[in-house]
Amino acid sequence: MFKLTISAFAVASVIVSTASFAEVIPAFEAMQQLREDHPRLRTFDQGGRIHKLIDKELASGSSPINTAENFIETWSAGLGVDAKQFVARGPFQDAHSVQELMYNVETGQHKFTGIYYMQTADGLPVYGSRLMVLVRNVEGYPAVSSTTVLQNVSGFKQTSKFATNSAVALISAAIRLGKNVTITEPELMVFAGTETESYEPTEVFVYQATTGGHWDLENYRKLELVVNASTGEIIQETNLILHVDGNVSGMATESSGADVCDPESAASLPYAKVTLGGNTAYADVNGNFTIAGSGTITSMLDGQWFNVNNQSGSDASLSSADPYFMHNESNSSESVRAQVNAYLQSNVVRDFTLQYAPSFPTIGTQTSFPVNTGVSGTCNAFYDYSSINFYNAGGGCSNTAFSVIVHHEYGHHLVSVAGSGQGAYGEGMGDVMGVLITGDNQLARGFYSNDCVNGIRNADNGHQYPCNGGIHDCGQLISGCVWDTLEAMEASYPIAGHDIVSSLAVNSIMLHTGTSISPSITLDWLVLDDDDGDLDTGTPHCAEIIAGFSMHNMGDSYECPNPALTISYPDGRPSLIDPNGGSIVNIDVAAGTEEPASGTLHWNSGLGWNSSSLGVTYDATFPAFDCGDNIAWYISIETSIGNTVRSPSDAPISTWNAMAYTGSEVTFDDDFNTNQGWNVTNSAGTGNWERVTPSNGGVRCDNPTDADGSGMCYVTGNGSDEDVDDGSTILTSPEMQFGDGALLSYSRWYSNGSNCNGADPNNDYFYVDVSYNGGAWINLETVGPVVESSGGWYDVEQALSGSGSVQVRFTCGDLNAGSVIEAAVDAVAVKDPYCDDPACAGDTDGDGMIGVSDLLVVIDMWGQTGGAGDINGDGIVDIGDLLAIVDAWGPC
Repeated sequence: MFKLTISAFAVASVIVSTASFAEVIPAFEAMQQLREDHPRLRTFDQGGRIHKLIDKELASGSSPINTAENFIETWSAGLGVDAKQFVARGPFQDAHSVQELMYNVETGQHKFTGIYYMQTADGLPVYGSRLMVLVRNVEGYPAVSSTTVLQNVSGFKQTSKFATNSAVALISAAIRLGKNVTITEPELMVFAGTETESYEPTEVFVYQATTGGHWDLENYRKLELVVNASTGEIIQETNLILHVDGNVSGMATESSGADVCDPESAASLPYAKVTLGGNTAYADVNGNFTIAGSGTITSMLDGQWFNVNNQSGSDASLSSADPYFMHNESNSSESVRAQVNAYLQSNVVRDFTLQYAPSFPTIGTQTSFPVNTGVSGTCNAFYDYSSINFYNAGGGCSNTAFSVIVHHEYGHHLVSVAGSGQGAYGEGMGDVMGVLITGDNQLARGFYSNDCVNGIRNADNGHQYPCNGGIHDCGQLISGCVWDTLEAMEASYPIAGHDIVSSLAVNSIMLHTGTSISPSITLDWLVLDDDDGDLDTGTPHCAEIIAGFSMHNMGDSYECPNPALTISYPDGRPSLIDPNGGSIVNIDVAAGTEEPASGTLHWNSGLGWNSSSLGVTYDATFPAFDCGDNIAWYISIETSIGNTVRSPSDAPISTWNAMAYTGSEVTFDDDFNTNQGWNVTNSAGTGNWERVTPSNGGVRCDNPTDADGSGMCYVTGNGSDEDVDDGSTILTSPEMQFGDGALLSYSRWYSNGSNCNGADPNNDYFYVDVSYNGGAWINLETVGPVVESSGGWYDVEQALSGSGSVQVRFTCGDLNAGSVIEAAVDAVAVKDPYCDDPACAGDTDGDGMIGVSDLLVVIDMWGQTGGAGDINGDGIVDIGDLLAIVDAWGPC
């Protein structure tokens, strides 16, 4: 039957701004300008698009909302979206757009405010889109982070014939699930793809379709459908039933194991409901209540926040004139024990969440949330976006209504109401809730009735990013990060460590988007932990967070500054050093727990380590080198109490690196807008290389655009269903001239089917080879089968050997079982570095003579740091510079 149950969200609070310069300046140029304006900007890309931006002050304003609006005006062009396309709408059930985060129990204030927007196209909301601006609640309200999931909807125009059409939606749902389906009210939106795939912008209806229910598990289906509004075709569906693998008081199972593993003992049942006549009262957190009247009082496993329903029989109920109730007192009924456990642990996980995030969306005011026990079946539990559900014992498995399984399923609910996707992330964060509440790394000990030692998953694991297993297996990647961070944090902060990790974990849920687990989460934790809006100065618990996440290859992109003091490079670190000497690297040294006293520059050009003192401002001035030298270097700062802080922190094991060249000259440059003589070997059945403007929109893991914004590139087939099949295709360059020290650069895109439902994903390779002076082909890099093999443009720079001519070839094939293979190449260039003749040291006025005028410059600048008078480049104008003038006296 047809039933409408939920109204569509209203689009509200449209941002009105001045015309965005995105219409005039291409996005890549606008972003480049913004990077120059914010030299310390950190970005995290996902699927070839910017997913996170982090800086000390991305924008500011008179309020969090004003800051967010200023952020949109400033950054929308660089993100490729017109500022006027955003509306204030959050990913939460009630669509609220302002969310407080990181509650401080001591001050009663929140550390951050998150402002959420959705992208629109010609007035319609874009499905799955998001722009979240994280603002510090301090003076000026600086924005310190932004999370984006944006789509290319340029040129989309809404047709007038589509409106919310329940009939079309119902027919599509009935074709998919049968005639007994019920649907929620559909919302008209624009579908332009997902986080990893692009799609031609299309008007769609988005709604939930349900058949059956937890009382009829065999026929229970619940899907979110995205349906083409014109054709009724289902473009995308998402399963909304998520399984695991794997005083009023009651006798509840202790600890973190199943009822067959751990004993039962009396536990207060918080917020439980009791009735007396027509009166109702709710217990406090300790199970204590007061109710008016006299006579028989009734207590069921129902409360202010949760309602337990036994699907295998009647609900547990006690009635007595005695106001003290003990449910499951005899402990002889699996059914009643399950109801007690489910009720108690549901309240435990809800209270735990609100302890660290009192304004967490939805759950603070959500009453009578259904908790179903005794669901038909065994060895499972599930969440269906409207209830959590647990199975009876049987089939070698225990009753699943116990501690961590309840925490896990409610964790799915937390992920849902916070506006994120599920997948591996939802499974992992469900496990994280159990880990943090119980302190047990074994998830669901006793799930299998004959094993009370092991769980079905383990947070103490070695899973590494990226993970390519199933969602339950890969969920252990985030639970492993949290477990190892918890161990590190409790070692450093034995009393407060658990609270620190719990607060970061709970609040980070509200920053996440999508279903994947990536180092983007590490950045979320660091941003939430930070206390000054500047990641360059570290965060209070940076060392522990990075220690835990790095054990799973999730933290290597960030280096924690030394707490004693901080060394940073406000203008960046150079890739080229002037071989004639005098290159200056600006360095900022900020005191932490210790004061800086002196500094040293260390360098090695291949002949051993050398050093020189830094000037009083700690800026480093490099000496002269031979043209083409590869220079390793690092900085060390001595503190006032005799300690040494290095940058990089583990130098000289790790170093910064630069080449001794004055500059570089582009000798070959091809953006593929003209034919410069590339050759294609058509050995594949389909998907051979061709030079085109990409037009398929990325719907099957191909590149939706070129890399450099010029329009054209080489792709492996430009048709809607034209990936590489039945062989390999080879793209070979013309001969390119190069000199000593030359660099070959190119942009590449490669996907071997992991996100495109290919039959044999992650089992093919992309090869880049070079041939010098017509010789044999030498492999330059091999991409795949996993790393950098899920799409996205990657900019690559490779050093060439020798000099003469070089050719490069790109080989892509589908050589195993059939899978979706897509590749692209763009922006191929060769750069030859060069060295200018050395300048005349000491010729301050450029007249070709070292004489009196140059001597006067040194005397005039005596004692100053650097500048024209610093002839020997040691950072100070002194007797050494005077002697250098005397030594060089005469013509240059």
